[in-house]
Formats: sequence, C-alpha cells, structure tokens
Amino acid sequence: MGENQLLSKVKNFLRVGDEDDALLVPLISAAKQYLLNAGVEDPENTEEGDGEQSLYELAVILYCHKIYYGNEDGLDRAMTGIILQIKDYSLNGGDD
Repeated sequence: MGENQLLSKVKNFLRVGDEDDALLVPLISAAKQYLLNAGVEDPENTEEGDGEQSLYELAVILYCHKIYYGNEDGLDRAMTGIILQIKDYSLNGGDD
C-alpha cells in the first residue's frame, strides 16, 4: 500500500480533509517509527500477509488518532494488543 492510500485511510478515520495533510504526514511517519521502535516492521517491506498489513495500518491509524485528538486509554490498550500480535520478536536483539 502506498503512502497516499494510508494517508487517505487516516484522514477518513479522523474525519479530516486535505488541509490537515501537513500535520498528518509527519504523524504517520512518527507512528511508523513508534511501531519500529516497538519491534514491528512495516509488513509491506517484508513477506508477511495481508492480515498483518491490516493490523499494521490499524496501529498507524490509532496512533494518529491518539496524538491528533489526545490520549485515550482504550486506544493505548488496542495499540498494545496489535503490537503484541505483529511484533517481530527477533528485532532489537531479542533472543526469542
């Protein structure tokens, strides 16, 4: 999935328009870095299936929602659950 499609999904979920692109593009980049720091690689860059790509996109969307609208505990729990499901435990020097 291209960056424009992900941006479109984030805008649709947040119910915002094109005027927010300047804010959302760096938010999406930050979400991807957040996930990478948590041990989750973008499945688009790996050989993972569509299911993991969908969960990855959802995690990016939830991160953007959380930052854009403010912290919500339910979103933190949802993101944690997604990260635990799709995390590559061999990243970051893990021995698992």
